[in-house]
Amino acid sequence: MARRNFQFRKVVLWGIAVSLAFNMAVLISYFLLVDFFSPKALALTGFFLVVFLLVLQPLRDELLALLAEKLLFSKKLLTYQLEEKAAAIFSLEEAFRFLQDLVELWKLSGIRLVFYTDGGRIYFIGKKKAKRRSLPFRQKENEDLLSYLINYPQAQNVSKIPQVVRSYLHRRRIRAVAPVYFREEILGFLGFLDNLTETQLEIAEIIALRMGLLLKNEKLKSQTLRSALLSREFYLAQRIENYLLQRQFPAVPLYEIRRLPEHWDKKYFAAMMEIASYRSSISEWQNHYLLLCRLTTASVRMHTLQLFAVQGYFLSLAQSCPSVELLAEQLQLSLALLENEKINLDGFLLSFADSQLKLVHFGHGLSLRADKELFTPPDTAPLGTSSFTLNLITLNNPEYIELSIRGFPLVLCEKLRPLARDGQP
Repeated sequence: MARRNFQFRKVVLWGIAVSLAFNMAVLISYFLLVDFFSPKALALTGFFLVVFLLVLQPLRDELLALLAEKLLFSKKLLTYQLEEKAAAIFSLEEAFRFLQDLVELWKLSGIRLVFYTDGGRIYFIGKKKAKRRSLPFRQKENEDLLSYLINYPQAQNVSKIPQVVRSYLHRRRIRAVAPVYFREEILGFLGFLDNLTETQLEIAEIIALRMGLLLKNEKLKSQTLRSALLSREFYLAQRIENYLLQRQFPAVPLYEIRRLPEHWDKKYFAAMMEIASYRSSISEWQNHYLLLCRLTTASVRMHTLQLFAVQGYFLSLAQSCPSVELLAEQLQLSLALLENEKINLDGFLLSFADSQLKLVHFGHGLSLRADKELFTPPDTAPLGTSSFTLNLITLNNPEYIELSIRGFPLVLCEKLRPLARDGQP
């Protein structure tokens, strides 16, 4: 908007100057004619007014219109034409040909097109008759330049860039730069070997944006095969999760624990539900544990296989841990030390003992509902990392508790009702 306002202001100033000069010339001519034809001044004045209103005034307006078209609208027309041509580019080869046309149209010394994708490459673009050359990157790109392009993704002349970046670009003979980016990712830049005008900078920015879109599309096309492989991996991960859930869970006194399949099948991550029991060797006291967790990493096969290890640690450690606090600490040690912190978990660890229900939460995106009251535990470090801390919640005899991960209600623990004499609840 600032550039456009400046161009309109320039046209107005030129119009005032031309109109003033024109009117002064006409006025001086009138005085000279009056002085020369003084006996016939009245007739001359009438004739002059007719000529001025019918001939000279329209001539001045036409002159101003031509001036405005030359200063503003011809540049805008060129801009619109180049914008249309840039929008019609659908491949990198077409983009290279367009840049060659631009070198001839703007009478540039050349353009250097720098790509950071696929290891990095520099293209040297000249006129159509000149052969296009390219070289791979031999060293890592300047960090100051990358930081500047990320923070200021506009086309501009190098003379307006800070000294550290300007000296680096001058060594590469670049006088104007237009970053090539997609959203917030810098993919390269257009380097012009000559200074550009304001209108040319606008067009260069449009071309750079178009090339960023083309580069991103090329990158996505190359990832099509990988996407098919990932789909296969997710399918196998789903089979692993289903196998883990086929086990018959032991009964828990006072509570009925069940999965919520309508939400479980809709979630986009692999999760595990497991129940284990602790039995005291001295008395008949028992404690029952429920583990509901998900991996913080992607739900592909190689990561989902880690749930087998989590299941093994949980079932073995639960038999020797009388409290949920001790079980959580032992799980943390096993995952951090034996698995080298490679297995990180979000979820819940519950203890069903007497009338109290104790719950340890860990990780992100958790919520629970107990007796129609919603709890949203704060985000903490995942289980299995060195920064894990014990976060314990105690619930006194709730009628039911619903556990959710990432907004999906996955498990419902509902209190059993005592049976009446006729066997009905």
